[in-house]
Amino acid sequence: MRAREVKNLAGSLRAKLLNRSRERKEDFQLVLSRWIAERFPYRPGESPQHDQFVIAMANYIQPGENAEWAFVYCTLSVVNMATMEVERRIPAACGDQAFANETLPEGACFVPRIFRKDASTLRVFFASEAPRQREAQTWHRDFDIRKQTFSPAVGRARIETASGTFNMQPRRFYDDAVAQGFRGEP
Repeated sequence: MRAREVKNLAGSLRAKLLNRSRERKEDFQLVLSRWIAERFPYRPGESPQHDQFVIAMANYIQPGENAEWAFVYCTLSVVNMATMEVERRIPAACGDQAFANETLPEGACFVPRIFRKDASTLRVFFASEAPRQREAQTWHRDFDIRKQTFSPAVGRARIETASGTFNMQPRRFYDDAVAQGFRGEP
């Protein structure tokens, strides 16, 4: 069966979500907000599955997000594109989580991003943050598309600057900018 071409994507999506809110007897704004929170944060680049995976921040405590909330974690949602339903949510990372190779420090796992590493792997990047307690560190974790599982290990993202290669932390960006003439405050 071939998918039909949608001429007004925004209108079509609004109609689907409005129908869903009526079927479930839920407020349309709540359904729309939930769809945006689960679906919109970031999608990997063009591929047969490019719409199927959504990475987002989540928490079970209260609405919203804040880098100071240690209970904010990253989760990967698998979306059925025919029904627009979330089929699975797979936790990606949370503060204090032990992996095969190391344990994340306590703090929020924030601003996740997802990229296609190769034909069968997505790489999820996220920042581990505890503002005013320690410097943020960007981490990555690989997701096997076929098995729909994350690798048991986590890696520290690295940044290459004129001074060398370092763990990806805000201070390294600032130090490199200063070395190249930047004079502002961090």
